Parts: sequence; C-alpha cells; structure tokens
Amino acid sequence: MREETFIAAVRRSVGFGRLEDPGPNPLPRMESDFADDLEAIFDTTATRTGATVHYARNENDAISLIAQLMKEAKAESFLSWDKEHIPLPDLTTKLEAAGFRRTSGHVPPDIEARKAHQIGYFDCPIGITGADAGLAETGSIILRSGIGRPRMASLIPKIHIAVLNREHLWPSLRIWLANHSDDATAVANTTIVTGPSRTADIEMIITHGVHGPRYLHILLI
Repeated sequence: MREETFIAAVRRSVGFGRLEDPGPNPLPRMESDFADDLEAIFDTTATRTGATVHYARNENDAISLIAQLMKEAKAESFLSWDKEHIPLPDLTTKLEAAGFRRTSGHVPPDIEARKAHQIGYFDCPIGITGADAGLAETGSIILRSGIGRPRMASLIPKIHIAVLNREHLWPSLRIWLANHSDDATAVANTTIVTGPSRTADIEMIITHGVHGPRYLHILLI
C-alpha cells in the first residue's frame, strides 16, 4: 500500500482535525486547586516521581550545591547548556575554576569528528540544564531545545541537574500551554520530563536509567 493511501485510510478512520484555538484571552495563570502554594505542591509531586528538589537563596548557594552534587558523584566533567540559558550566569565559570571540566555540547559537522565527539558524552556523568517551566500538577519540568541548549545534556548523563526559577512554576501543562503556545511550537523539540528515566520489561520490573538519567535533581532558585 502506498504511503498516501495508508495515511488517507487512517484519517478517514479516526478523523483528522486540529486543536481548538484557545482564543485571544489565555487561561488564567492560577487555578483554584493550585492557588495556595505552587512551590510546595511542585515539591510534593516532583518527589513522588523520584526527583530530588533542592532550594537555593541566591546564585552562590545554587552553584555551591551543584558543586557538592558533582563531588558526591565523583564527577570530573559536566555537559551543560550555554550559560545564557541557565539562570546562573557564573555557573560554568565557577565550576571550571573549581576544577571541573566542561564538555562542549556543540557537535562538529564532520561525520567522523561528530561520532568521536558524541562517544565522549558517555564519559560525562553530569548534565546541567535550565528549565523553561515547572508543572505543579505532575512535578514535571519543560525543556525546550535549540542553539546552546543541547538535548544530550538532559538525556545522556547519569545525573541530570535542572535549574528552575521559582517564577516559572505553573499549575499544569494546560495552563502553561495556554499562555505559551508560541514557545511550545517555536523550537524543534519540547520535552516534558517527569522524574528520572524508568523502563519496565514484560515482567513489569522497573529499571532506572536505561533510556535517560538515573537521577534527576531540580534546583529551585
């Protein structure tokens, strides 16, 4: 069967449409069920997913905490988003000054050089990213890819550290999308991360860290 014929048959069977236009007025940022304390709700739901939530009063506290997590992991290197995409402007500079080596997330265009570069990611135990939003309903974080925001930083390392500004907490994905529909579609990849990687086999045995990080640390600043 030709591709066009197959797709046409699927469309006839299930119908084909687009999401409704939310209209000119986005949904309000808060819902009554989440109006009390987004931060506390997010902490509870994120912890239930297996993530660990940390708090920092300022940039220095945040960088010290990240450095401590790296020391505990005995990490010598880290893979990260570029500094302008993490709400800690001095993070990479201070980590490098402390003796940690940053692995470049910029992939060479040459095929062989690209392969060698990407293989090197597997020797990098720590990935550090920002986060575009945190969702209190599910404890999830939203990551948008792009230049200076390599997806490998949140997928390949064993430990993922995501830095999230408290002002970017939202009640739910529905509310965030209603207010950021352009942000969600303006990039090649928008990922919703809910806890560390989990995989279940046919016997329903859960294994962590097979298709993504084994540990997720969310740092609220």
